[in-house]
Amino acid sequence: MALFKFTKNNTISKMLPVLKSPTVMPLVEEGWSSLHSAIDKNTFWEMVDALKAAGARDILVCPIERIIQ
Repeated sequence: MALFKFTKNNTISKMLPVLKSPTVMPLVEEGWSSLHSAIDKNTFWEMVDALKAAGARDILVCPIERIIQ
């Protein structure tokens, strides 16, 4: 999960190699959204600086037990 200003949505969501499509949810503070996405951990650590430069903040990293498609 990462928080970002909504205007950055297209930039950040296009950067992520997601399985299908990221989940974007608006936050209470106007103009801010939360983006949830499942990506490979090695890929994430390679791109974390670019995500932050694009406006992502408060990035939460959680392990995934299973993905059922």
